[in-house]
Amino acid sequence: MHTREPVHLTDTPAGVADDTELARIWAELTTISARPVLAEDTAPGPGLARALGVVDDGILSRGPGGIRSVPSAGAIFPYDVLVLDRSAPGPAVLYRLDLDRRLCVRTAGGPPLDEVLAGTTDDDRSVLVLLAVRPWLSIRKYGPRGYLYAQIDAGHAATNLLGTALDHGAARLRLAVPRRRLAEALADHLPYRGIHSVLELEVPERDAAVPAPAGWGYLHQEHPAPMESTGRLEAVCWAGIPGLLAAGRDRAPVVARTVVDAVPPLLAPEGIRPGEWTGLSRVRRSSKRFGRQALDPAVLLDAVGALATELPCDLTGSGFGVTVLTPPGRFPDRGPGHGDALRFVGTAFVTGTEDIARACMGQSHLAGADSFVLLHADRAGTLGTGPAPLREAIFRSAAAAHLLYLGAARNAIGVTGVGGFDAARWLAAAGLDDTRELLYIVALGSDRDDDRKLDRAEIAYAQGEG
Repeated sequence: MHTREPVHLTDTPAGVADDTELARIWAELTTISARPVLAEDTAPGPGLARALGVVDDGILSRGPGGIRSVPSAGAIFPYDVLVLDRSAPGPAVLYRLDLDRRLCVRTAGGPPLDEVLAGTTDDDRSVLVLLAVRPWLSIRKYGPRGYLYAQIDAGHAATNLLGTALDHGAARLRLAVPRRRLAEALADHLPYRGIHSVLELEVPERDAAVPAPAGWGYLHQEHPAPMESTGRLEAVCWAGIPGLLAAGRDRAPVVARTVVDAVPPLLAPEGIRPGEWTGLSRVRRSSKRFGRQALDPAVLLDAVGALATELPCDLTGSGFGVTVLTPPGRFPDRGPGHGDALRFVGTAFVTGTEDIARACMGQSHLAGADSFVLLHADRAGTLGTGPAPLREAIFRSAAAAHLLYLGAARNAIGVTGVGGFDAARWLAAAGLDDTRELLYIVALGSDRDDDRKLDRAEIAYAQGEG
């Protein structure tokens, strides 16, 4: 924790020098770092107002149960949101959004970030919403696997920001951005963060009336200073993340496409329709427990059919697959090894509560689910060609899972993401081999909301602790 040598207890009586050292140590352990000095700022222009509306709808809006629009492992939400407003004359302005306090803080980091992002977007006067992952928040609870959870949580948020933005105008999501240079440009303001994605928003007409969402306060910070970090503790965590994971492509073309490469005719889906997204995200929620009750096949098909939603994003790879495990006999089984990117497999595995709990690392609250959706990628193509395909595969799994959340909300059925699982058991149950990398599982079933999820407990029991 400290760069000096560790303090050892001895039988030698403490002297004056020791008292001085103890006082210094005590000060290090108890001093609260001063926060940057902030002053009142003016109300936002139309560009910032548009971005705040998207963030309000896409992340913060709460439905009847007081639940945020996006799920998060352990309700941690391990990311920050920045807005780079380039729509007004003059230099770009960077805002950091304090989501808990609903504070919009203007910082001095706009021009450096604008320079880094020059040429990576379609319009150099657009408004950008940057999602910055803070892995420390998840890793401190879940260990190294928390890095994956932080990326998945950010993927949920990025997908929902894009979908809610599309309800009100043009928007594009970019995963291929100059991550290393962005991290360097942000270091003085938000250290130990990595940019996950950049959402590019259509600029409102100059004279358009774009009301800012209610409840936000506006401040500005004149001098560069870290907005928030936990010092050495977070620095140690950040240093443990391999630098390779920060590399990747700096730009890729945006195309409207589905996160699954091919959708079988069995679904005859519509996806999430324009104007439907925001309302569904406000009523979506993660189930705490499932009742053992069969889902109507038409309902399950419609929920999974949400995967047919096209998203304007810079996805470039392939090899991502979705396998839906259902009780035997519900749908025609086209057999293991079929080339469809999305297929249904009937198996008695999902009818045994003990098998499910064992395969979900003891998470007994999942044992009553009716069906499980496995999100997986080609292992060689994902792990053998650099970090960009892996990052994209993780995003695809998060985006697919989020679409399943919305599809479940549309059909009023229970849904939850499963982060802790025995991959070998699930792959075997699905007829898949070790050429597939299982990234995420989503459980679907009848909701029996009478418990709490184990990953909300102080110890993350779902990950083998306790």
